[in-house]
Amino acid sequence: MQTQIHHSIIRTLRPLAAFAFVIVPSLASAETLTFSGPLVTTRAAFTAAAGCELKTETFDSFASGSIISTLPGVDAVMTPEDANGNVIGLPVVLGGTRITAPNWTVNFGNGRPFWSPWVVRPIDGEAIYAFGQANGQGDWVRIEGFDAKNRLVVTVDAQPIGNAFAGFVTDVPILRVVVTPLGNGDGANGLDDLQVSIVPPKDCQSDLNADGVVDAADLALLLGAWGSPEADFTCDSTTDAADLAVLLGSWGSC
Repeated sequence: MQTQIHHSIIRTLRPLAAFAFVIVPSLASAETLTFSGPLVTTRAAFTAAAGCELKTETFDSFASGSIISTLPGVDAVMTPEDANGNVIGLPVVLGGTRITAPNWTVNFGNGRPFWSPWVVRPIDGEAIYAFGQANGQGDWVRIEGFDAKNRLVVTVDAQPIGNAFAGFVTDVPILRVVVTPLGNGDGANGLDDLQVSIVPPKDCQSDLNADGVVDAADLALLLGAWGSPEADFTCDSTTDAADLAVLLGSWGSC
């Protein structure tokens, strides 16, 4: 199964030559990228597009059974509301995740009925520009992002497969994200590795010399930064073959 990135039109990533390219289209004004597919490959593309300001909440700092609002790993909070703004209980952390052991958060309990969505908002005074989440149950999940006027900006469905990932990167400030379980029929769902960035995405990050094109000059800069964090597109604190793949996948005009 291949990762899909939607950027005005749907593009399918295809393996090219000897490299497994991570194609990261540039964000033009008021555009949004959506990501849905297998966890490992899809999250890699999402991370490259979101940038290294992206943070992750694994829920593993909480005790099982915790009722949570503040998310110490990211610049966001869970809120006690449903998709329509009605007050329900806050989410509960439980063990048993297949993604990042030992915990994830579930969408039921603490006064929350089965089928309850999660509602995530940025910390005070900020906006969300990238949002992603992993799901190990094989459930169908819908992620929706709304702006300050409560207008729907982006929607993306996680594929109903085990170890799925779905998310979006946008240059539109998002003030509310709703994650709704839509099926495997039991109304229960677990969310793990919630990822949030409150920093607007950079245009054409592979254009290291900022001349409007990704070309040999940028390749030379990347090779000169090899082993350092200076051309780290994949946020692993080093410049290596994964970053080279990102640059080659972005080759050409920005």
